[in-house]
This record gives sequence, structure tokens and C-alpha cells, in this order.
Amino acid sequence: MTRWFYVSCGITLLALAASVYYAFVAYDNLPARLPTHWNLHGEPDGWTRKEDAAPIFFLLPVVLVGLQALTLALPWLSPKQFQVRSFLGAYGLVMALTTGLLAYIHLVTLVGSARPGSLDVGRWLIGGMMAFFAAIGWLMPRIERNFWMGVRTPWTLASETVWRATHWMAGWTFGIAGALGVICLLAGGRLEICFALVIAAALAPVVYSLVYYKWLERRGEV
Repeated sequence: MTRWFYVSCGITLLALAASVYYAFVAYDNLPARLPTHWNLHGEPDGWTRKEDAAPIFFLLPVVLVGLQALTLALPWLSPKQFQVRSFLGAYGLVMALTTGLLAYIHLVTLVGSARPGSLDVGRWLIGGMMAFFAAIGWLMPRIERNFWMGVRTPWTLASETVWRATHWMAGWTFGIAGALGVICLLAGGRLEICFALVIAAALAPVVYSLVYYKWLERRGEV
């Protein structure tokens, strides 16, 4: 496994350490009621008693541990001609970025719950997601044909040519949408704009893969 797996394990341990700190060390200083959900405006709209807050503290760290197990398993599970071993560096980095995003969501949620009103949880969460989106866009052209990650449509999986062209395009759409989303948030823009950017960036490569495949099909090249 690449060095990125060890980075992912380190991030997982940090997320677990933060959970242990809030669940045990700082527990007495937590408010009696903790927010568990926020609307698009960053306002809490879901609450729980701190005595019942174990899922807030430990759910995502458990998910992260499972993600590391999955990271190890997927290369072995991949069928021939769709192996992730052929792009193991990019695969490890995608999994590390995913781990980092989940840990970031966990930490923002912990701080937002432990100190209600101390930060705009909605904007912090969406900002992290947009940065993740931009980073994944940079990696898209490096992802080779597989069943686990990337733009996996019937047309990209059926044709190596369509896969490569679609992921080159997705690299641009994801990267631009993520960067614009971050800029929009920094400029005080509405969160709805970020969601629209993500949806457009995700749908465009799917539509492109169908159109390009059918074009190649008419030319007898697939």
C-alpha cells in the first residue's frame, strides 16, 4: 500500500483523538443540549442531550476505520482489467482525501456542537466539500477504468476511449466548480450557488460520456 494509506490512518487517529477529548476530557464543559444538525443558513435545527451524544463523538471515526479496511480490500476485490493497482498512487490519494474530508466534517461538527454559535457550521462544511471537489478534479484524469471510483457510467465502463475523455472533462468541471465554490463562499455568496455548481459539474461528464459513446458508435469505433 502507498504512503497515502498511512496518511489516512494518521488522519483517522486524529479524528478518534478529538472524539475521545470531547467525550471524556471536555465532557463536563459541554452544554446540556448539543446541536446535531444545521440548515443551509448555519442555524441548528436538530438537538440531543449530551448524555445521548455518543453518535456525534464516535460515528464518523468508526466509519473512518471501516474506510481504511475498504482501502486495503478494494485492490484485492477488483476484477481483471479493472484493477486499481494500475493507478495505485492516485487511488491512495483519493482515499486519503476522502478520509480527510470525513475527518474535517467530524471536527467541524464536534466544534459546532461543543460551542454552539462559535462558527458558521454550514459554510465551513460546504467550504471543505468544495475544496475536496477541486482536489478530486485534479486527480480525475489519473483514475483508470475501475468499478469503485470515477465517473462510472455504462458508456465509460464499456470503452477505454470514452473513460479517458470523460475523466479529462470531469477533471476540468470538478476543478472549476470546486474553485468557484470556494471563491463564492469567501465572497459571502449563497450556499445554494455551491450546490448548483456541484450538481452541474457532476452531471456534465455523465451526459458527455453518453453523447461521446454514441458518436463513436456511429463511426464504428466501439
